[in-house]
Amino acid sequence: MNIVVLDFETYFSNDYTLTSLTTEAYIRDPRFETIGVSIKYNGGRALWVPCPHVKRILDKIPWGDVALCAQNCAFDGLILSHHYGHVPKLYMDTMSMAQPWRYADTGVGLAQLAIHYGLGMKGDDTKWAKGKRYADFTPEELARYGSYCKNDTDLTWLLFNRLLPSTPRKELLLIERGIRMFCDPKLELDTALLQAYLVEVREKRDALLASVLKLAPKDVLMSNDKLARLLEGLGCEVPMKLSDKKTATAGKPVYGPAFAKTDKAFIALLDHPNESVAAIVGARLGVKSSIEETRTMRFLDIASRGKMPVALLYCGAGVTQRMSAWDSQNTQNLAAGRDGGNNTLRRSIKAPPGYTLVSVDSSNIELRVCHAIAGQLDTVTQIRSGVDLYCDFAGLIYGRPITKEDEQERFLGKLAHLSLQYGASPPRFMEMCRIKGVRIHIELAEKVVRLWRERYARIPAFWYHCQSLLHSIALGTVLPIDAYGLAYTGLCRITTLPHNQILYPGLHQLVSGEWEYVVRGKPRGIYGAKTVENLCQHIARNIVMGQMLEIANKYRVVLVVHDEVCYLVPDDEVDAALAFGVKAMSTSPDWWPDIPLAAEGTAGKTFS
Repeated sequence: MNIVVLDFETYFSNDYTLTSLTTEAYIRDPRFETIGVSIKYNGGRALWVPCPHVKRILDKIPWGDVALCAQNCAFDGLILSHHYGHVPKLYMDTMSMAQPWRYADTGVGLAQLAIHYGLGMKGDDTKWAKGKRYADFTPEELARYGSYCKNDTDLTWLLFNRLLPSTPRKELLLIERGIRMFCDPKLELDTALLQAYLVEVREKRDALLASVLKLAPKDVLMSNDKLARLLEGLGCEVPMKLSDKKTATAGKPVYGPAFAKTDKAFIALLDHPNESVAAIVGARLGVKSSIEETRTMRFLDIASRGKMPVALLYCGAGVTQRMSAWDSQNTQNLAAGRDGGNNTLRRSIKAPPGYTLVSVDSSNIELRVCHAIAGQLDTVTQIRSGVDLYCDFAGLIYGRPITKEDEQERFLGKLAHLSLQYGASPPRFMEMCRIKGVRIHIELAEKVVRLWRERYARIPAFWYHCQSLLHSIALGTVLPIDAYGLAYTGLCRITTLPHNQILYPGLHQLVSGEWEYVVRGKPRGIYGAKTVENLCQHIARNIVMGQMLEIANKYRVVLVVHDEVCYLVPDDEVDAALAFGVKAMSTSPDWWPDIPLAAEGTAGKTFS
């Protein structure tokens, strides 16, 4: 297959940049203009093509037999498809290929990567081109721009060849599928539904704000102490930070509410499940739009320009290597029930005419992975026989049999499993329940934690086992972590099947005995239960992504939301396609045949 490296240079100005617009909006904006493109065909000499000749040259390339390679392939690939009508056979992205290895130190910019790997120097000579249309360039300026662009293309080719040996084939395919969702979009958005929902959201926001101002007049909003008491009364944990006063009278640090516009924990409360909390925080911060209003407006903006390019960042979650959303889309917050309980944003995502959306969700995969890898074999047997562990543990809490019809009791059992398997304390468990709308007292939280740790004792034992292995990870001693041979310790990393790794760069032990590693110069704490969480989420990711690739071999995958895979199928084969997806996501991988898996799916014209 032919490999073409592309690098587009485009018009930009003070108010039209990739920092002020999303990538999708920038490329589809009426102001968009190609200044030129550098093309490197099969490793040959880079060719600079000025704007008037770009379409003619691109039309000559046999894209059906070409792998497009770029440093930011989502950018160059969407330009290629949207403005020139070409979709290559494969997409390859050097920025994504570097992400698992370099996210924690150098970052994945071309300049940093070129220096790190000793490939050369990327120029930064572009500021002079700001505000210049193609017609404004002199021949000398075009040649100067062309030299800069060709150098980027040459560096990208060298970087691709440097990273290729360390990138497994399956990971290349994951990168390809993610880039394709963005560069060759298929999903449509229901404009009428979104417009009606926007009106509804704004009316709800205005009514809520009016009630909030009665509950929290200006003197309450602007007083840290009064606001803290109000939020606590609404069941919200008040974020705290070290006070400007360094010490108290007893010589101890003083902490106070973190209510500034720069406090991330306070800003995060804008998305609190209690709408009154979110509205109060918005009023204090001066935020005029709710999170749901902003999301709806963003979807409407995308719909006004065409189909929805799904923006998923390969290994965007860092240490666990799970995908994350980018380009301000927040698609990972489209989980069922997220959108005000009515899934309107999910319902606004539509299949194109002649196709149906099939969505298959892996059933409690993290729970299955955690119990299996920790050696809690009795519950693995229960899972395999179809026992509902949420009901099973809820029965221990309440001292009677619990079924799926006992929704509140089962939900508490579910919350216990999902939080306690990673070491949550009673106060933390109580807070997590409160966030999910379940109010329990500390005595019940303590009882639940005690019962859970006694019932599933192999999992706490696995926390301590992983804690003891941090020494081996820091020293680079190779030891097996689990009985299945899924994971081994290595130098500042855990290697996992199939051909993957979890990185803990600079892992070291503090004088206090605690452990930390370093990400982009900032320390991150790590301990046994956290290592188990990283390991379980990473292995679950490896399982689900492998299943996604199997589905993608037959159908067009258009969206992934955590452990849910959504794909397009022709209208006349929905039943077979749904059965195929459920089977694929219920089948254990060949590298871990002992893990019992299950999945369930739905099909419809919308993603709901």
